[in-house]
Amino acid sequence: MLIEKLKQKDNEKTRPLYEECFPKDTKRFVDYYYSYKATDNEIYVIRDGQRIVSMIHLNPYRMQVGSHVETLHYIVAVGTAKEYRGQGLMDKLMTHVLDVMYDRGESFTYLMPVSEELYEKYDFVTVYRQPYFKIEHPVIWHRELEEAGYTFRKAIEPDCADIAKKSSSLLARRYDIYAIRNAYYYETLLEEQKAQKGGVMMILHDDKLIGSFLYDRENGYCIREPLIEKKYEKAVFGDLVLSERTNVMVRVLCKENLSVPMKNLYLNEIV
Repeated sequence: MLIEKLKQKDNEKTRPLYEECFPKDTKRFVDYYYSYKATDNEIYVIRDGQRIVSMIHLNPYRMQVGSHVETLHYIVAVGTAKEYRGQGLMDKLMTHVLDVMYDRGESFTYLMPVSEELYEKYDFVTVYRQPYFKIEHPVIWHRELEEAGYTFRKAIEPDCADIAKKSSSLLARRYDIYAIRNAYYYETLLEEQKAQKGGVMMILHDDKLIGSFLYDRENGYCIREPLIEKKYEKAVFGDLVLSERTNVMVRVLCKENLSVPMKNLYLNEIV
C-alpha cells in the first residue's frame, strides 16, 4: 500500500477515519476541524483500495524562531483503522512526513501525544508541559477580581486584532520560539473554543486590555493559555489550582536552521 498526499479538496474524505480513531471528539468539534483546519492542512494517507485506512495531518503555523519567521507543522490526527493496526502503516507514514519536512528545511515539528513512548523512537522529546487549570465557581472568581478593579469580557470576532496585538507583545518579551498570533489566529481559536463550549476571555484593568485566556466547559470550567502582563499575573491567576498538564513533544529536523535552543518556547494551543 502506497503513501498518498491528498489534494485539499479531498481532505474531507478522512473524516470517517477521524471519527473512528477519535470517538471522544464531539460532532461539534469534528465539524469545526473539517470546516477550518482541514481546509488548508496537509493530509498523508494510506488506502486499501479506495478506503483510507491510515493518516497523518500536518497543520501549518507561522512560528517565530529566534530572529526569523518560518512555517512549521503541528502533527495531529495520527490514526489507523482498527483492523489495520499492527501492520506498520503508521510507522511508514510518520517516517515519510518527517522526511518531507526535513527536505523542505523545516527546523522542527511538534505534537501533543497520547503516549510519549509512541514517539520517542522517532526522536521526539518532551520540551515542556502546558498547564490546565480548573475553577469550581468562575462567577465568584470573576466577582472577587472585579471588586479589585478587573473586568472580564468574552471576546467576539472584532476583538481578535486587539487580543493578537497584546498576546504578540507578551510573547515577544518572554519567549524565543512561539506561534505567531494575528487576528485570523484568534478568529479560528474562537471557533475552536465554541466547539468545546467555551471561548476566549479578555482581561481588562481600568478599561485597558492586559491579557486573555482560553476557557471551555466540557468538563467543568477549564482555563488554558493564560497570557497577561507580568505585574497582574499573581493577582489574577495566582490562586488557580493546577488541574493537569499536556505534554508537548518536539522533533528537531534541520538543526542548522534552528538559531536558538529548544528551551524558551511557547507553542500554540489550537489544533
